[in-house]
Amino acid sequence: RYFATEQAEVDRLRTEQESIARELEEFIEEYSGEHGLLEGATSDAGKVTQAAVRARLKAVADDPEGQEERDVLEVCLDLMKALAAAKRSAKAAQTQLDSKVLERYATLTASEITELVVGDKWMASVEGAIGQVVERLTSGLVDRVRVLEERYANPLPELERQVQDYGATVEGHLERMGLLTGGTRLPGFGGEWQEVRLADVVDRVPSRLYQVPTSAYKPAGRFPVIDQGKELIVAFTDRADRVYTPARDGVIVFGDHTRIVKFYDEPFVLGADGTQLLAPRGNIVASFLFHALQATELPNTGYNRHLKFLIRVRVFLPPRHEQQAIATVLSDMDAEITALEHRLDKTRAIKQGMMQQLLTGSIRLPIPEDDTSDDNHDA
Repeated sequence: RYFATEQAEVDRLRTEQESIARELEEFIEEYSGEHGLLEGATSDAGKVTQAAVRARLKAVADDPEGQEERDVLEVCLDLMKALAAAKRSAKAAQTQLDSKVLERYATLTASEITELVVGDKWMASVEGAIGQVVERLTSGLVDRVRVLEERYANPLPELERQVQDYGATVEGHLERMGLLTGGTRLPGFGGEWQEVRLADVVDRVPSRLYQVPTSAYKPAGRFPVIDQGKELIVAFTDRADRVYTPARDGVIVFGDHTRIVKFYDEPFVLGADGTQLLAPRGNIVASFLFHALQATELPNTGYNRHLKFLIRVRVFLPPRHEQQAIATVLSDMDAEITALEHRLDKTRAIKQGMMQQLLTGSIRLPIPEDDTSDDNHDA
């Protein structure tokens, strides 16, 4: 509250003193010990002191082979002098600050004393104690909630549904892998497939030309914003100067950090660093390439760049008309899965709302006329 400038200067001098002390300690540790250049600059107690360093410097002053030792001794002596000066400066500043504090203490009014003792000291202690209690209680509640979540997160019907979903996902992956490698052919198609490296069939689009900061995000707008997150569209924007319009039938959007692959065929804007745009060349169907890359496993190196792994991926390419047919089949499957997921989310929301009303008495269940409850027996 008072003398903040003087206190800051004392802190600065103390920090400088500690820094020099650490430097001196490390220097002595480096050059002392057996056969060290400071071996001869120790006191009877075995410590390197300023007096011992001065004495050793005097002893080797005329030694023609002692230049290296003299250099080390001089550096050590300079550090010792600097440390002594830093201590004096810090002590003088502290003494001056103490003197000012004592002078100000004699002129404090009753209200200022109350503010110092109650407001600055006592209230701060109370707030700190309350904060610790709240933190401890919050931590306990979080632990209890976590235990409950782990215990009841997966009831039996949910586990059964997950098992079914996982089975369907595996079957879908197997089928997809066959379609995307030529192992399974759609009726009416034949001919050879080509195995190519991804880097040879796509062009990198300079993504920074189409990026916008998060400050440009809106819940609604003219253009969707696509980044490297799980959601296809993360926001909207009106920044027409940053719009990217895919050529031909779409473009591949790759999350360089997240390894997430997306496909989009309408004008959009990029929303994050690390999002890469890959435009297929020639007769490559972008949606087919998207499904092929989705079935590819890339190494996970954490929050690093993964494009270098993606461009080395090898994919199988049929003729363009077969690419289009396969992409249509797989896209229809994805659309059906998405519709089922939305339906499941809606059903869950309805169930949650009904539970809330039933468990609070907002809705009462009718009692059948032939009910054989205890109430009826008592009657």
